[in-house]
Order: sequence, then C-alpha cells, then structure tokens
Amino acid sequence: MASNGGVIQVGQVIRIQGLGDPVLSFGDGAQSFQVVKATVTSVDHTLKTWVGEAKVAHTYATASNNGRAWVASFGGCCRDSDVKNRDSGFFNVTTAVNLAHAAYSPVIATLPRQVMQGGLNSRANNSFWVAAYDKGKHPSKLAAKAYTWAITWQAPPLSPLAIDASTGQVWGHIAACPTQSPSTACLYAMRVRVTDSVSGAMSEVDFELEVFPAAVTDATHFPRYLTSSDAAQGIPAVNNVYMLYSYVWSLNFKGGQNTVGGGLDPGVAGLLYSALPDGARMGAPVSTAVGHYGSTLLWEVPADSSWRMLCVQAYNNGTQAYRGINNLSLPVRSRQECFEWSAHVDPSPVWIRPANLSSDILSAVNMSSDFTAVYMGEQMMLDLTAHDENTQDTLFISNTTHIP
Repeated sequence: MASNGGVIQVGQVIRIQGLGDPVLSFGDGAQSFQVVKATVTSVDHTLKTWVGEAKVAHTYATASNNGRAWVASFGGCCRDSDVKNRDSGFFNVTTAVNLAHAAYSPVIATLPRQVMQGGLNSRANNSFWVAAYDKGKHPSKLAAKAYTWAITWQAPPLSPLAIDASTGQVWGHIAACPTQSPSTACLYAMRVRVTDSVSGAMSEVDFELEVFPAAVTDATHFPRYLTSSDAAQGIPAVNNVYMLYSYVWSLNFKGGQNTVGGGLDPGVAGLLYSALPDGARMGAPVSTAVGHYGSTLLWEVPADSSWRMLCVQAYNNGTQAYRGINNLSLPVRSRQECFEWSAHVDPSPVWIRPANLSSDILSAVNMSSDFTAVYMGEQMMLDLTAHDENTQDTLFISNTTHIP
C-alpha cells in the first residue's frame, strides 16, 4: 500500500478511485465525481487494507422528491478480482431518506468482509449479523423504532443464504472451498438493505463473504472473542454511558491453532473494526496469557452522542490449513462481534427513602419528606440517602443551612 510514494498513514486523505471512478449521485440530478475523499482512520499493513470516512455535504431544494424519498447512490468499478461472483466488477449501493419524515438514514456498522465455515448449514453456529444504527436515540428510548433487513443481491453459489428480516442475521449452506493446497480464498459479494420501518429511510451495504476450506474449522482455527462474566474483563453487548465521561473496556480474544491437527497458537496479529465514535481509541492486541490476547477500548463520550455501534474482528498470523498461492499460511479472521452504546445526559442525584427506617427511640425521617414535625425535647435523626444512576459519579452530602 502506498500513497504518493509512501506508506498510507492514519489521517491522510485519499480519493476513492477505480478503473471506472466511483460516482456519488444525490438523486436530484447532481453528481460528485471528485469530492469523494476519505480520511484514513485505520491502516492494517498485514492485510494491506485501510478504513476511512468520507463526509460530503449536499443541500436538497425540497424535503422530498415529489413526496418520495431522495435516493442517493455510490457506484463504480471495481470489486476485488478474487470475488467469484463479481460479474462485471461494478458495485452500487444506495441510501434513501424523505426529509419530511426523518433527518437521517441507517448507518451500517458491519465490516466489509464476513467469514463462514464451508459446508456447515447452522444458524446457531455459522452465521453473522448485519449491524446498523442511526443518529437518533437508542431504540430502548423510543416507543416505536424498528429496522427490517433484506438481501437485495446475491449470486450463485450464495442463493441458499437467508436473512432474518427482524434481526439481520444471515445464515445458510455454502460449499466449502477446495481443500487442495495451495488454495486461494473463496470470496463472494452480496448486498443487504436495512430499512427504518417507521420513517421508511433505508441504506444498503455491499460486502464480501470469505468461505474457508473444510479443513479450517470454527472451533479450531478461527480466532474468537471471549465473553466474560466479569464486567471489568469484557464488554457488554449493550452499554449505557453518560455524556462527557470517560470509559474503558477490555476486549479479549483467543488466537486459534496454526496446524490442521492442533499445535502452536498463531497469535492475534491485529484487529479490524468499523468507524470508532468521536473521542474513542482502540489499542493494539497484546498477549495476556498463553493463547489469549486483549485490547483496550477507551471512549471520552462527546456531548452530542446518542446511539452508536461498533463491530470488531480479530485475525491471526495464519494457519497451515489455509494457504495461498505461494503455499504460505493465510490469516484467518474471527467472526464479527458488534457492540452498541446508548448515551445519556448525566442525571442529577435524587433523594430516596431507605428500605429500613429503624429506631425505637429516635424519630427516623428522610430528607425526601416535604415536612417533618419535631417537638421540643425530642431527638431527631435524619437518615440521608441519595442515589445517582451514573455509577461514575461520587456523591457528597453537605449542609447548606444550619439548624439552631
């Protein structure tokens, strides 16, 4: 990978190009041929890939296209030459929103390449999810919010694949790659559409599917994300966070094996992940124990945060069960793991009534009471109990006035 004669670095701006330069069409007759430039957010020199984010501003004259949604598309050439069902090599993805009904369309967090074990038709053990969110509030905060998923393009041998319209889970039978060595990757392309059932806004994602030879088994060779009952050692699937606070999570992985029948751990060589939220940083994986690797995710939550998703894959240094044209071990990616966050405004502490108000001699009252009668010569105990939903906060109770 090189840009202007050098190695691609985070922060560089790269124009998206191809044999047929990709075109961003806004659906109202306007097109952008040269302004589609991505700022590099991460680089992987082992896999020779980079991830970037492009922001292009466009103003529509009206909120809708004669009552229908505006449909923007991005397409061009070419797909990876190793993609088996690449056809002419051209790709095209669309997004649509009626600005009279919604201010945004879904954001796809799914990574550009998913993995499946060949020859195994199992929804429980051989599937992946197309993850999506939007710039609005988390669904748990809204009475009505739902997405629907649909496969909009797949070509043989992907035709048997199915998708759960209510969750985005994809599964099905697909033949394993040839097991002879050396073998090349079996790559296929497919496209999925995610639609907001309430507003009608939709977005598509066009991604690759890598199918391994039968000798590469999930339980043996795939790196895998390790969940943990200890919150300090694992990251929950759904996380509640508060704006303007800093958080740290640990992501733990296992590297897999590097031979067909077992053997040495090939190690987790790196992580692939979707666009990080503003203010977030992902650390490189480091060895934490034999065969185990950890990475740290830090996030200083901005004030404008709401609903976010992050998808992560680990990949190892390679396995002898999966070799390229030079008979060298190829890296094996883990299945994708996705996490989501719901950001809240930091709540104020509240007074609560204790569960046990105990005193036979003293009058036990709580500051949550609006009025308390105290008689001359009587002793009074104030049982002060405060609660804060934000566990990051430390509470202090102090007096503002003095009772004589």
